[in-house]
Amino acid sequence: MTVRSKFLSYGFAALLFAPAWAQEVGKAEMRILVGFPAGGTVDAIARSVADKLKNASGGPVLIENKPGAAGLVATKNLLASPPDGTVVLLAGVSAVAIEPIIRPREQFDPTRDLSPITLATRSEYGLAVANALNVRNLQELVQWARANPSKAAFGSPGAGSLPHLFGVLFVRSAGIDMPHVPFKGGAPLITDLIGGHIPAGVSPLTDYIEHHRNGKLRLLATSGAARSASTPDVATFAEQGFKEAQATIWFAFWAPAKTPATIITRRNREIIEVLQMPEVRERLLKLGQGPISSTPEELAKLTASEMAKWAPIVKESGFTPEQ
Repeated sequence: MTVRSKFLSYGFAALLFAPAWAQEVGKAEMRILVGFPAGGTVDAIARSVADKLKNASGGPVLIENKPGAAGLVATKNLLASPPDGTVVLLAGVSAVAIEPIIRPREQFDPTRDLSPITLATRSEYGLAVANALNVRNLQELVQWARANPSKAAFGSPGAGSLPHLFGVLFVRSAGIDMPHVPFKGGAPLITDLIGGHIPAGVSPLTDYIEHHRNGKLRLLATSGAARSASTPDVATFAEQGFKEAQATIWFAFWAPAKTPATIITRRNREIIEVLQMPEVRERLLKLGQGPISSTPEELAKLTASEMAKWAPIVKESGFTPEQ
């Protein structure tokens, strides 16, 4: 057999087995990295999607929890993964748009180091006050803060968290002096709010809903463009005259940089297909998360705009990771 005939023979064999090889790649094990411990909201979102994604992708889908540094540990795991679609990251606006600003020494740039796939969920922040505080809306809160500068303060689940930064954004838009008090998570913040030990707090809306409904605290505003379906009785910041104080909490799926466009397109289609399933939508809504989706290009544009929006707020907050 001549060299030419051997080459043609091998080429024919490669074409013959190519469809089978492609099928096996499609059925390869897929891992979803989550930057927070099992049992939390982000983990629950990932598992809600993974349960159905295995059918759409044709292979097993596993969740890997990599908590640490506000999601940065999981992101670094993604950066070290092969760009072949077998490893993806579920991360929020904080991990991909805020952490690169807060921790520039990490030299992580989402516009360079990540391949966006699709948005997954969206929710809002809420500002709540203790029942002992005799205010019913944001204007009354602003008046109270100006009249009681020694008592005025707002808490958040942690220094450098997006609720902290959103609180800074509101305080700036209101033109008041209201110092920030960091807590170690949402639960202790709510405990102190209910007990009247701190006058106001900013946290994800999901932290407040049941306590608001039970009358244990008073929810004054939500941060979305429209009222939340979970709390239709609560006006937005914009409705109350604070149009600058608008923000959402969103989570999205990402692949490593340089993942081929064909793989990104396939993962985008598979994940959106799952997000549109009625049973998945119902599970996410029970978590207080509104299911959404996007093109990779829309997610990239959103990430860039979030970084531009929050960079000056991070600077104004004075927060550094050493705090």
